[in-house]
Amino acid sequence: MNAASGLTLLISVLGVAGMLLAALFYVRGEVHVPGKPVLLALRLSILAIVTLLLLDVRLPGEDPTGRAVGEGVRWVLLDPDLSLLVPSEEGGSLWEVAVDRAGAEVEGGAHLALATPGTAGPEGMELAGLVRRAPSHPSGDLVQGVARLAEAGAESVVVLSSFRRPPGFLEMLARETPIPVRLAPLVEGGTRNAGIAELTLPAVATAAQPVTGRISIFGEGGSPGDTVRIELRTNGALVETIRLPLPGPGAEASAPVRLPPAPDTGVVRVSAHALLEGDVFPPDDELARWVRIGEPEGGILLVSLEPGWEPRYLLPVLEAVTGLDGEGYLALGEDRFLPLGEGSEDLQIVGPEGFRNRMRRSALLVLHGVGRRTPDWLAKEAEGHPAVVYFPVDPEGATLAGVSRGSTPGGSATEGEWGLDPQLPASAVAPFLSGIRLATLPPLTLVIEAEETGGVQVVLRGQAVRGGRVAPLLLLREAEGEGRRAIALADGFWRWGSRDGEPREAYRALWGGVSNWLLAPSDPLIEEGVRPVAQVQPRGVPLKWEVAPGVERAELSLVPIRLGDGQLGDGQLENGALPTDGEGSSGATAFRGILKPEEGGIASTPAVDPGLYRFEVRDPAAGLNGPPMTAGLVEVEAWAPSLRYPPLAVPERLEPSANAGGGGEAGGGRPLRTHPLPYVVALALLCLEWLGRRRVGLR
Repeated sequence: MNAASGLTLLISVLGVAGMLLAALFYVRGEVHVPGKPVLLALRLSILAIVTLLLLDVRLPGEDPTGRAVGEGVRWVLLDPDLSLLVPSEEGGSLWEVAVDRAGAEVEGGAHLALATPGTAGPEGMELAGLVRRAPSHPSGDLVQGVARLAEAGAESVVVLSSFRRPPGFLEMLARETPIPVRLAPLVEGGTRNAGIAELTLPAVATAAQPVTGRISIFGEGGSPGDTVRIELRTNGALVETIRLPLPGPGAEASAPVRLPPAPDTGVVRVSAHALLEGDVFPPDDELARWVRIGEPEGGILLVSLEPGWEPRYLLPVLEAVTGLDGEGYLALGEDRFLPLGEGSEDLQIVGPEGFRNRMRRSALLVLHGVGRRTPDWLAKEAEGHPAVVYFPVDPEGATLAGVSRGSTPGGSATEGEWGLDPQLPASAVAPFLSGIRLATLPPLTLVIEAEETGGVQVVLRGQAVRGGRVAPLLLLREAEGEGRRAIALADGFWRWGSRDGEPREAYRALWGGVSNWLLAPSDPLIEEGVRPVAQVQPRGVPLKWEVAPGVERAELSLVPIRLGDGQLGDGQLENGALPTDGEGSSGATAFRGILKPEEGGIASTPAVDPGLYRFEVRDPAAGLNGPPMTAGLVEVEAWAPSLRYPPLAVPERLEPSANAGGGGEAGGGRPLRTHPLPYVVALALLCLEWLGRRRVGLR
């Protein structure tokens, strides 16, 4: 049963119940007076009319409020999808056909609007402006476009689109359409094309080991026996060729990928290019991914000795606030460590020697689940590390982190909920937490009570919900010759990171401040903490950047990289540096401006054309002549899956949705609510009942 049917049933039940209660009241509750059956009939008639109005029943005849498409204020909504670049049967492109058909609608009296992606709504324009536009990606939101035009006074809309949308799109459009809509498809049937649907590769791969993954393609317009040749390249060099049959419309074909070991460590760009004779849509032919070969130097290493939620939220936040690359592991025993991945990578278990090497190379070490079962060799290796975050699970783990046990009998951990003390202690992290309402944050659990000794900074204190005891929840400790330590004496910080709004901001600010203090002696990248959210970013949308809490003002510039063949050179990219084969920047700056981070420390810059860019971040006071605080590469992909879905078979017209009509189903005839007679009759009956009751002495 859908929502409309459920509402109809509810109104019917309430209407019948109301009439039964009215009858019961008249029969048993009222004294016997002359004409009481007539008064009861009047009351039941009123309730019946109100129920029918709420049910939005329809009468035979035409709906005077309904308008056909073309009557009243009419708009034409054009979807400038990138798929309109394909050739038309008349020659030229489908975009030219779309412009001509939109022009014909405008000459017929319609207003013109372009569907846009996101929440901005449709863009109204003149026909002369449309001629100067071109198809773009991502495609526009037609559902929101129709709704916004209706709010602006449109009485009907003509939608011009290729209608290459996922199954179920028409049902959603029909459900949300408040006015009559005519659907005008710009293409019938498919076109000859093959594209890359997905290229799945690990973000980090071990040196001297094959890189494994999977590739999928889609296509249409094929003949029996058609095959697609897929070329896989690393930094421009062809390394493998795969052949797959051309899938039919709406289907996909996939195959495993196994790339040869890279000769050196660094960052490589892996691209997949689909080749099909007669392909008419190039934007979906190539898809690229970036893979780091070898473990990152000076990054973040997180190991979870016991399963828990904290690593899932903590590692991405530490990467964002420090600008360092991170890798996480789950301990399967004393000498086996499983990488934490997305589930699609070829994960390889790491032994103790390999893990020791990773610990020694890392700039920040995070040990989650430290306790009595922590391997001795791992605890000893952590003692010599300059910056460690400990998450102990028992008092023994707190002792390994270097803090004294509290006064709890037996030194056991105290379970239950602990609220944060709103009075923020003085510490190196306090400036990062200023302005955050600590008392409103989700409570923490499983607190290990510890003594506040000299030389230890208390970042947060908490009070037990039951018992009222006060205990430190997070400590900072620095000892000569031992480096810096952050010790989380409570569980549940991840609850902050899992919630939107102020809790997530508090989670990010807390670990940004802790990381800043831990890494300060080594002058880490947190001083420069700006980096792209993703190495490869989609076309046609603003670029996203992660800005560390310590970065208050930063100026970013984007310069396109000029490469002769559109690919990187044969050499590796060490730490994101540019190729050294003589090719470099084009000299034209695509963007230059101040980064303004919003919620979560994410800043946006305007969309730029597809291509490879070098970004540089400077202090605004230094100008372009000053040395960059940080620099690297970011790619805006040309790939667009605009032909991934075949054109939908659309009806000529969509009727207005009946969702706002009290649960009635859409259908022909005139709605009862649009006729004045039921309202007049209901008022007349109400007045007659009132007069009748007064005449016979009833109130």
